[in-house]
Amino acid sequence: MRSWRLIPLKNLLNIIVSCIRIKEFSRFVIKDLLGSVPSMMDGLKTTQRKVLFAAMEDLKEKKQVDEFAGDVVSKTVYRHGRSSMEGTIIGMAQTFVGSNNVNLLKPRGQFGSRYEGAKDHSRAHYLFVELNDITKFIFRDDDKDLLEYLEEDGMLVQPKWYLPVVPMSLVNGTAGIARGWASNIPNYHMNDVINALFKLLRGPTIAEDSNSISLKPGYRGFKGRVEKSTDNDHGINCTIYGCATEISDTVIEINEIPPGRTIVEYKTFLQSLLPDASNRSEYSKMKYPTIECFQELHEDANNLRFRVSLDKGNMMFARKRGLLEAFNLVSRMPVETLNLLDEMQQLRQFLNAEETLTAFYDMRLPYYAARKAKLLERMSNDMTRIDNTIMYLEALDKGEIKQINRKKLIAKFTEKGYKAIPNDGDSGFDHLINLSCDELDFECTQSRGGKGRPASTNGGNAED
Repeated sequence: MRSWRLIPLKNLLNIIVSCIRIKEFSRFVIKDLLGSVPSMMDGLKTTQRKVLFAAMEDLKEKKQVDEFAGDVVSKTVYRHGRSSMEGTIIGMAQTFVGSNNVNLLKPRGQFGSRYEGAKDHSRAHYLFVELNDITKFIFRDDDKDLLEYLEEDGMLVQPKWYLPVVPMSLVNGTAGIARGWASNIPNYHMNDVINALFKLLRGPTIAEDSNSISLKPGYRGFKGRVEKSTDNDHGINCTIYGCATEISDTVIEINEIPPGRTIVEYKTFLQSLLPDASNRSEYSKMKYPTIECFQELHEDANNLRFRVSLDKGNMMFARKRGLLEAFNLVSRMPVETLNLLDEMQQLRQFLNAEETLTAFYDMRLPYYAARKAKLLERMSNDMTRIDNTIMYLEALDKGEIKQINRKKLIAKFTEKGYKAIPNDGDSGFDHLINLSCDELDFECTQSRGGKGRPASTNGGNAED
């Protein structure tokens, strides 16, 4: 016989409270993870997906960012304040080097630049956005029927994830920190990603081996170069080089800095190399040359230009060390933290960009077959609708069918061999029962649609 151990009421309450705390904290961690780590499917975090959902549904023309943020909040039941939503919208529309390779929203106004990164954008009230033209080609309307839309407070909101034609987690990169996990992926050129997908499509054996493709980070508008590391033992994934040109024995012109650095930050660095710089350390003197002066000759934030003057001795030092190293124009990118949520919203860790691409390929390919099946079904239903309508109008004109009550009409349609359309009302014949008076005008319909009977009704099918 089992002996039960009595637990004091105070201890029991402590245990219950502890269990409740653990349960609530677990819920918080999961929600934080879902909101902070992007999905492998569409490269978006939850808030970004809400913005895209509202934009694709309602953003038909340019709209103020603060007004659009209000629309997103109300349409998607967003609970974290309009200010946070405005920041997300601004981030999705930024185009300066190091931000988005493909901005899903088209910016109208000052959305930030390389001068101060994302910090120098205007207030949301003075900014406008609209849906970028390319967005509809990446997130196809043909895939809408395949999406699983979420429900909040009785409303259908954004889908669990979208089905882009390319892995946007690589194209635009990701950056997110959650409790215990982080995701940090650099940008990759859209063309490189598309070419890698084509390579996978050429043969089933290739898709099984992520080593058969190779990707290196790339940033739209960046004039420097990116070299992928062949040895990750030191935790370096790739090295990014800016641009510097020797104009004369005492003048150097700098035309590009690595992405992630702002013009203001680099200007501060150059100021630290001046002879009278108060913050110049001995280590800095050993690593970098001393300059006499520098000029800012930028045409705009995307065409930066620093002209640096230094004496011949420091020029020789810079040459010996390498101009790019000597002027802090080399950025070594650590190995990516490739943590993403998979299609089941489970956290998944990838080794490299190639493995991420291959996983996306394996996940995305079956949905093309599902899309084709849905499109064929839709086309077949459209043709059935046209055939039924023409048969119905001809029968009305000949007096074979009279407009009687709904129940008798449905029975007549079935008797005459009309094809029911799935999900078209309870009977499958709502497309006929709900015809308007104008559509029931046979002569009008004949003049408009006499040549509209599709060739497929004479024995063809949707797949032909």
